[in-house]
Amino acid sequence: HFLDVGKYRDYKNHFFLIDTFSRLKEQSVLSQVKLTIIGQLSNSDEEAYFNRLKQYVVEKGLEDIIELRKNIPFGDMEQLYLENDVLLLPSTYESAGMVILEAMEMGLCVAASIYCGLSSYLDEYQCGYTFALDSTQELEEILLGLIKNPDSVEQMGKKGYETVHQHFLFQQYLEELNKLTEKEFGYTFYRE
Repeated sequence: HFLDVGKYRDYKNHFFLIDTFSRLKEQSVLSQVKLTIIGQLSNSDEEAYFNRLKQYVVEKGLEDIIELRKNIPFGDMEQLYLENDVLLLPSTYESAGMVILEAMEMGLCVAASIYCGLSSYLDEYQCGYTFALDSTQELEEILLGLIKNPDSVEQMGKKGYETVHQHFLFQQYLEELNKLTEKEFGYTFYRE
C-alpha cells in the first residue's frame, strides 16, 4: 500500500505519480497494489487541481488502484500511516517535506524526489529511496523493486524508524543546539 500526502497543487506533482503507476500497469505488476493520495482542498485552485487529477486517474484506467482523498483531519493521519507501507513524495520543490520524517517515524518505507529538502536524509542515512523527475523510469524501478521484494519495504521502514529515533527526535536537536550556542556564545539552553 502506497501513500502520497500533499496539497492538491502543481508542485506536489501528483500527475507524475499517476504517470508512473500507469506505466507499471502496462507491465501488469499492480494486481496487489493500492495508492492513496491525500491532500488539502481549501480553495478553488486546489478544488480544480483535484478534479483534473481525479479525471486523469479515470483516463489512465487506474480508478481501481488509486484513491484520492481530501481534507483528512490531522488526528486521523496516524491511522492512515499505519494502514500503508510506503510513502511516495514526488514534489518538484519542497523546502523540507516534514511528511518524510512523519512517515519514517511511523515505520513506513519512504521514496521522495531529490527536490524535497529532507530527502537528503534518505541518502545520508541510507534509509529510503530518492529519484529524479526527468522521467518516471527511476521511480518505476524503485517501485518494481519494492513490489517484487516486500521484505525490503519492511526492512527500509524499520531503518527509517531507527534513524528518526537515533538522530531526529527533539532531544537530539536540543543537544546539538546547545553545542552550537555553547561554542559560539558560551550559552547553554538546557542542561540535564
